[in-house]
Amino acid sequence: MKKSRLKQCFFLSQSFRYGKGSFENVAGHNSPTAIKYLDRETNNNGPEYESRASKNWLDHRCLEPNSTWEVTAQFKLTTTDASGDETGQSCQLDQTNTNVSCPSVRIRIYEKANTGNKILDDRLYEYDVPTWEANGFNPFRAQFTVPNTFSTDLHDLRVIVRDFNAAYDVTIDDFSIRKVVA
Repeated sequence: MKKSRLKQCFFLSQSFRYGKGSFENVAGHNSPTAIKYLDRETNNNGPEYESRASKNWLDHRCLEPNSTWEVTAQFKLTTTDASGDETGQSCQLDQTNTNVSCPSVRIRIYEKANTGNKILDDRLYEYDVPTWEANGFNPFRAQFTVPNTFSTDLHDLRVIVRDFNAAYDVTIDDFSIRKVVA
C-alpha cells in the first residue's frame, strides 16, 4: 500500500533561511527559542523565507486560488551596545515610512513561467496592540488572499519581515501562516 504524503500547509518561524544579515537563537515569547535577525544593511532588508517549487519546504499545492491565509507572529525590536547590553526599541504602528514604521510582512508569489512576474506582492502591517511595547513582544496578525489567477504551477513563494529602521534588530517568535478555514 502506498503511503500518502502529509501536506505541510503551514509555515513556522524556524523556516526563515535567508537575508543580508545574520541569525541567532534567543529566548522566545511563548517558546523556548526565537530567531533574532541582526546586522541589517537597509530598512528593506530582513529575514526571508524563500521556497522554490523544486524544494519541499512548503507544499505549494496548499495555495489555492481565492484561499485566504492568516499570518501571526510576535515581534520585538532591539539594539545592542558595544558592551552587549540590549535595549528595547519602539516604532510607530500607523506609519509606512520605514525609518519609523514597525516591521511588515511581505508576501510574494511568482509564476513558474516567468520568475519576474509577481502574481501577489502584499505588504502586511497589522498588529493586535494599539501601541508598540518597546520592551516586549508585540502580536502581529494579518491576512492575505491568493489571487484567483493563481496557478499551482508556481516558481517561488517569499515571506520577508522588513520595512523598519535598519539600526534595529528584530526578534521573531511564534511565526506562522495558516489557511483560514471558512
